[in-house]
Amino acid sequence: MRVAAFVNHGFRAHLRRALHSSDSLFDSHFWPGLATVLANYAVDVAIVGPFATGWEDVDALAKVLESVPHTPTLILTEPGGVPPALMGKLNGPAAYQAFTMISDGHPASLRNELLRVQHRSMSVRMLAAISQPMAVLPPALQCAIREVFEHPGRFHAGGDLALYSGVPASRMFRRFLAAGLSPPKKMLIAAKLLRAHSYLTQSESSIKSVAESSGYDESRILRRHSCQVLHRTPSQLMRMPDVELIERLRSWLLLPIT
Repeated sequence: MRVAAFVNHGFRAHLRRALHSSDSLFDSHFWPGLATVLANYAVDVAIVGPFATGWEDVDALAKVLESVPHTPTLILTEPGGVPPALMGKLNGPAAYQAFTMISDGHPASLRNELLRVQHRSMSVRMLAAISQPMAVLPPALQCAIREVFEHPGRFHAGGDLALYSGVPASRMFRRFLAAGLSPPKKMLIAAKLLRAHSYLTQSESSIKSVAESSGYDESRILRRHSCQVLHRTPSQLMRMPDVELIERLRSWLLLPIT
């Protein structure tokens, strides 16, 4: 995991303890430095703070985030809630910004929070890529698709989308077809491959562990899906750029125009 950070001196040591040896930290001490890092390096997630109520550099933070709107950012605040000034100024995509109060000081908790923000960012970018056909679907099915990408491990078959949405399976398949989308099973496979990619690029876990974390019952199924859909082994998937992965999955999910 590649992390860009603009944190106070006391929190910097805690952040270093949270990261693994395979992680990269781009540490900045000034706002211009953070902006330069985000503009020039392929960063997985940024972390800034912790900030207290009344913090005065809100404009500087908003300016940096506006310049790199697709960088998932974890904004840390002191206990007591998110400063109103921050909430009022930061109007970027909610998917790329997450506010977290400092409560649990365990390093693993911080790293898990960074991973959560990055996972959510990838999911929303994928959903944005298929937003046009999704808009044709009933709201209940749109909600089910968002849930699949947010929590792929909760779904085991395409029919689970029908159960979650309350839309009969036969009607769901017709709706997908009318929207120009492949069958729901493909949506679930895409969500699990997207999550597997995030884990592969950000952890030292085994393929088996990545498969389990991504919602697969067996690692061989992850291998098969990765090869069939992306023509990549899991180890090759790990090196696949985010933009290319999202475009490949988008093309796979959309029905050919006839």
